[in-house]
Amino acid sequence: MLPQVVAKTAFSFAPTSLVPLRRRAFPPRVTHNGGKHDAFHPLQSSWSVLQLLHQKDFTTTSVGATESPSKLNSGTSSSANSSPATSDKKRNNKPRQHVNPLARHHQVPRLSSDDPRWYKEAFENESPANGVWLDVGCCKGGFLREIKKKMDEEEGEEFNFLGVEIRAEVAEMAQDRLKRMMASSPQSPKNIHFTPMNINVDLRTLLSHVNQFSRVSVITINFPDPLFKVKHKKRRVVTNKFCSDLWEGCKDGTTIYLQSDIQDVVDDMRLTFREQGGFEDLVGDNLETYFFEGSRSGFDQFKGVKTERETSVMNNGGNVWKCSLRVTKK
Repeated sequence: MLPQVVAKTAFSFAPTSLVPLRRRAFPPRVTHNGGKHDAFHPLQSSWSVLQLLHQKDFTTTSVGATESPSKLNSGTSSSANSSPATSDKKRNNKPRQHVNPLARHHQVPRLSSDDPRWYKEAFENESPANGVWLDVGCCKGGFLREIKKKMDEEEGEEFNFLGVEIRAEVAEMAQDRLKRMMASSPQSPKNIHFTPMNINVDLRTLLSHVNQFSRVSVITINFPDPLFKVKHKKRRVVTNKFCSDLWEGCKDGTTIYLQSDIQDVVDDMRLTFREQGGFEDLVGDNLETYFFEGSRSGFDQFKGVKTERETSVMNNGGNVWKCSLRVTKK
């Protein structure tokens, strides 16, 4: 669709050849600011405009809407079905890959400190044998859904799976996919839930609510936003406050799994936990030691399930840096 042009009079122009025209021969002239500055629109001399006009007859009206004659005759406006509006809608529906967790709208708590009813509504069994598996930055929830599927098939460990995601639209997408999955297998236990949340804001309240019914026994932080710039490192998910709130709210023995395809990201999270104190590094004291694909002993609880990111990195020959820690209160 051509840009809107405000013209003095309506005209119809369909060139029979693509011979470049001199500016003064291209009607009409565009008036700006009520006639004070009379100048040609810069697109009037564009060769691409001439090519478009050669392909289709367009009519520019005095109200500034560019219509085809057939639509003008039928009384239907092309602006209602314009392709730019459709593309804008699609673009707006696409979730952002990176967000600023320190932005004002992300600092609003999602949970009420004195209302833990959301937990009872989310899970069928409030106190599973193995506690709650908390996935921080769950994205579209594929990782937790696969873990749940594996454990349901094996009928072994019993968890409530809780995924939190700072991007509300992504968390809602994960919950919608979950509802479709549960509808296709009604016999599956209702033990998985996704919710939008900035974990650095609501972590203390979240752990307090869970502890009223059960306990958080496993925490996974898979491929968090690396935020490479030095000035943006304060936006990373694992901060001193995060580690402090985690240690206070979790019970002894809670296992934390960290993995990323960026070594610096894993090192930074690992050092933050170690410097905070109260966390045992299950890999060892040597910071140059990690769990790799050939040594998954620290990640046996994943049942071989990989995130989409991990699968992509491994297929392209990259490395995934893994480590795990345990909360210690003795």
